[in-house]
Amino acid sequence: MVIAQFTYFSQLTGIQGDEEIEQVSNIEVVNDGYVVWGGGANNQIGLFHFVRKHDFQGQLIDQTTVVYYPEDYLYSGIVNSFQYNPHTDEFVMLQGAETPTGVQGRMLAFNQNLDLVSDLYYDIYPPNTYFYGFLIEEDGYVITGEQGSDINSEGTFIAKLDFEGDVLWNEILQPEVYQQIYRNLSIIPVQEGYLLAGRGRALFNDFGILTKVSNQGNVLDVVNSVDLTMPRSYGMLACELSNGEILSLQAFGYEWVEEFGNPHIYWTKTRLRKLNPETLEFYDPVIEHFTNYEMHWGGVNKVLPTPDGGAIFVGTNLGNYFDSDAWLMKINSDGNEEWFKNVNYQTCNDCENVLYDIELAPDGGYIAAGYFINNAVDPRSSSWLVKVDACGDLEWQGCQPLSVPERYAQSFAVYPNPSAGRFTLESTTQAKVDAYSVYDLSGRLVVQEAVNALADGLQIELDVPSGFYTLQLRLEGGRMEAYKIQMVK
Repeated sequence: MVIAQFTYFSQLTGIQGDEEIEQVSNIEVVNDGYVVWGGGANNQIGLFHFVRKHDFQGQLIDQTTVVYYPEDYLYSGIVNSFQYNPHTDEFVMLQGAETPTGVQGRMLAFNQNLDLVSDLYYDIYPPNTYFYGFLIEEDGYVITGEQGSDINSEGTFIAKLDFEGDVLWNEILQPEVYQQIYRNLSIIPVQEGYLLAGRGRALFNDFGILTKVSNQGNVLDVVNSVDLTMPRSYGMLACELSNGEILSLQAFGYEWVEEFGNPHIYWTKTRLRKLNPETLEFYDPVIEHFTNYEMHWGGVNKVLPTPDGGAIFVGTNLGNYFDSDAWLMKINSDGNEEWFKNVNYQTCNDCENVLYDIELAPDGGYIAAGYFINNAVDPRSSSWLVKVDACGDLEWQGCQPLSVPERYAQSFAVYPNPSAGRFTLESTTQAKVDAYSVYDLSGRLVVQEAVNALADGLQIELDVPSGFYTLQLRLEGGRMEAYKIQMVK
């Protein structure tokens, strides 16, 4: 049973008026706490980035500051640009850096002591090579990025680096076209390669875009998603749920917010659809959220799959003045809302509450990171961490996370469970397992292995830390099944 074993909190780093600007864009959960990536500026050292480690109560226990080189400007604020690599036991940042000759890709790696152990630059597509987000595989990093020679004309690319930082391959996805801008926001491994979801803009018209590529980055299919009945169509996010289904999210502006007087601000809704990764076709049901004038220019910053087959979203909603509210929403495996919570450090007409990233905490709750500003006090931002329980509350009321639904765990028996590292599948059928994957509680892929063997009697050996995981089996024919397992060492 999962119990409330950790403190729930909402806290800032520093105090308002301390002459320092800070914000956190990424958070990773490790065995003994939380590691965050962020950036800021102060009067002493100028622009800087930092890696900080907090214990489960949110207290700072270690940090490393990376000062910008005088001629560089390192971009920040991208949710998937900082991740823990379980294969190298390092924290890796892949992002873009503004240099005198243009934008170059940048790779920073930190060990468990938060020491900087790698610092590399990449000029794959001069003059601008901009790393955006990445996927960790067993043998390297698959990176989504942007390239182009003009700020108003950006194409995209995909590249593969090994863990030493060497480029294994790279391919253009959306080529640079004058006054067209593309960006890929999500990358998911699929059977033939990778599925990317993002956004495009052509002649000031926005649309969602799906791109399917091979294991070497060659484009296999592209689908644009636009709703001509909506005044505005925005970009897409996608994730793989723990039951193996692909969930897509796309925001639409359905009515202009007249009282703002700003032609770019609309009431927005979010449309959820399941996606067939083979054909890139959507299938029913279509679920829409925030349809009753609930979101001014609102959007999802991060979607996180949860072990019960659903997902949690973290996002931001523009208020009536200069304020913004952060919010969390949990959906079940069918896409329906389980709960919705506004999560603010402080509420006022001049308060900006923004959360970028969210991960699942070891007790079944959630830890999120972003920044807070009270413009009436000081226009400089402070880093913000917030830990909530499984129902999104700052005070634990006995809420428990849901287990993996039984309908996703009927074909096989998995034993012993818990196990010290060896699990056996038992089945009376002749089903074959093509591959299996193991995800931790935060939805992070930690093991992936091709099998191509009969399921009955198949033994799976894992060398991962103690805790709960989701074992996902890809069966012959493409069917997916998920099982909740526990490692006890």
